[in-house]
Amino acid sequence: MPARIAAIVFNEVPPDAPPDERDILDQVSLVENTLPELGYQSVRLPVGLDLAAFLSRLQHIGPDVIVNLTESICNRGELLFLPAAVMEAYHFTFTGSPADALFLTTSKPLAKKWMMLNGIATPSWYPASENLSLDPFRTYAAKPAREDGSAGFDEDCVFSGKDFPGFCKKYREKLPSYFVEEFLPGREFNVSLLAGQDAPEMLPVAEMIYEDFPEGKPKILGYTAKWEEDSFEYRHTVRRFVPSDVEPELTARLYEICLQCWQIFGLQGYARIDFRLDAQGIPNVLEINANPCITPGAGFYSACEQAGYSFREVLDRIIACSLRH
Repeated sequence: MPARIAAIVFNEVPPDAPPDERDILDQVSLVENTLPELGYQSVRLPVGLDLAAFLSRLQHIGPDVIVNLTESICNRGELLFLPAAVMEAYHFTFTGSPADALFLTTSKPLAKKWMMLNGIATPSWYPASENLSLDPFRTYAAKPAREDGSAGFDEDCVFSGKDFPGFCKKYREKLPSYFVEEFLPGREFNVSLLAGQDAPEMLPVAEMIYEDFPEGKPKILGYTAKWEEDSFEYRHTVRRFVPSDVEPELTARLYEICLQCWQIFGLQGYARIDFRLDAQGIPNVLEINANPCITPGAGFYSACEQAGYSFREVLDRIIACSLRH
């Protein structure tokens, strides 16, 4: 019996790409090395703006399933839904969330509007504009509206309302691509979800701990903390898992919100949802990541490890979900 074919779809990576872009190649290798254990022969298929060529190659390969790892197109995060849209239109079976879910969650302001319409707490936000008037006594964060991996987000993007004009001056050219969000002071969590037979499984809750951060230094998981391994931020930002029996009410509430997000955004396969608590201890959703990084050390992979799953088991469940849909 011939081996089944799995195409691994991922964004093209230029030779001089920074670490956050090159990380996709590690994800591809991980999947490529695991697929034979599941009975698949794999074919790499990078994708760029030439979607006609991408479709032609797909039709030539005729895969039994496609593992979709796309994080951007030409380093533009807002375009990551395009391969999924093509694959849906031509009835290919692929892993992860559908194009609509990828489009909704990649546009952070649009996702926040959708959350608010469905009664999910999320920090207040505003379009970034030099005419924006902010409360001088509150703290805010300016974030790229359509990027993942903390690209374009670091501690200089956190400021008091009175200092917003200084941010505008520094980031004037990029300002249209940002939005401004109220910065919440509470604890930060992320929860990974993995498809099950009938409903997603909520994996162990992870809390981000900012160890020995000096007074006044923003406690954020920015680009430096994620990617610059020699930095203070990278070395002092630690993930710790919260046992469900230690804080059962908090864990139950986070899981309840995660399930609601999975349903209203139409997520599939796997996802990660990031939270911060507000001053009253209420969980607010910061971001929904419909295609989180799956390499070792990343939040999703670490949560799977904490739950006792091998990557083989995880990939098998993700593929099985795509075949059911």
